[in-house]
Amino acid sequence: MPRPPRSRCPAGLLGMIALVAMVEMTIARHPLPFVETASLSWRLAHESIPIEAKRTEVAILGDSLVKIGVIPEVIRAGSGFQTYNYAMAQAPAPATYFLLRRLLEAGGRPSRLVIDFKPSVLAGGPRYSLRHWQTVVDLREAFELARDSRSPRLLVEIGLGRVLPSYRDRLEIREAIRSSLQGEPAPTFATNRLARRNWSINQGAHLNASRSSFPGDVAPEIHKKLLTEGWKPHRINVLYVDRLLQLAEAHQIPVVWLIPPLPPQLQAAREGSGADRAYLDFVRSMVAKHPRLAVVDGRHSGYDNANFADHTHLNGRGAIAMSRDLAAILRGPESRPRWVDLPRFVDRPGSFPVEDVDQSRVALDREATRK
Repeated sequence: MPRPPRSRCPAGLLGMIALVAMVEMTIARHPLPFVETASLSWRLAHESIPIEAKRTEVAILGDSLVKIGVIPEVIRAGSGFQTYNYAMAQAPAPATYFLLRRLLEAGGRPSRLVIDFKPSVLAGGPRYSLRHWQTVVDLREAFELARDSRSPRLLVEIGLGRVLPSYRDRLEIREAIRSSLQGEPAPTFATNRLARRNWSINQGAHLNASRSSFPGDVAPEIHKKLLTEGWKPHRINVLYVDRLLQLAEAHQIPVVWLIPPLPPQLQAAREGSGADRAYLDFVRSMVAKHPRLAVVDGRHSGYDNANFADHTHLNGRGAIAMSRDLAAILRGPESRPRWVDLPRFVDRPGSFPVEDVDQSRVALDREATRK
């Protein structure tokens, strides 16, 4: 039998490629049902740069401690500086450095930076944040991170997750499909929708509810998770903390390293194990090396368990109090001492155009009812 002539165009293959591309684009453009909430914070922080960079006078950079603890509207009310919170959950030092560089390249010229580096995040290597790198990193950043880590494998893994969101977010996609088959919304959708609204209202910050029932106990698993013993910063984080401070110095931007308060029991555990001293020695080494770096130390500022939502994050009451005192420090002269203590906690709620997570939830429920 004569064979039919073969088409030079593999239509089936092209159709499959088109289908895959369509699926990947859909996931990338509709992140709420599929993206982990920490990764969403990275994505939205980077997306805010073109909008906020040129009008930001005080840029808040770092991880969840300042994303939750420093409220831009409170800083603006107390200092007069237009403030935006670019902090990202679980962000290691390279992520903060890359974000600052993008901010400056977008035309941003902040007059002050407020940064933090959570001890447990500083101890982790680049793979600790692999999912988040895959969400926002560009080619230049991926090469730099892989080069400094001496890990070609890391470059491949970042690239694969960057190009294929379905690979990066496969766990969330699996849960979304399972929930859809059961007639329920994706588990991450409500959480991400709430977070996106709250961050948008609060200029990038996440404001917890003012009241919480945090008991303050430090169980063995919390000791392990927060590395209260044997703390040591990862060499990549040390390298990029130094680079970030050099970059700020090159643009003549003063930097405030904020050490937020911790619950009393956790602070005592860190001091008893020597982890607190090791962290302070690292901070002091950076202060000695960088003359435009100052420290605001909140470790013994009298914040008790009633000011916290969990073992490391302030609730709304604590965040507003810390932001008010930080605003007063930022408003003061640059000639102040380079290591100052955060003032003792005073509950002064005030009235600010902010919205805590409970208020955001009510607003979203109201919107759903109207529809």
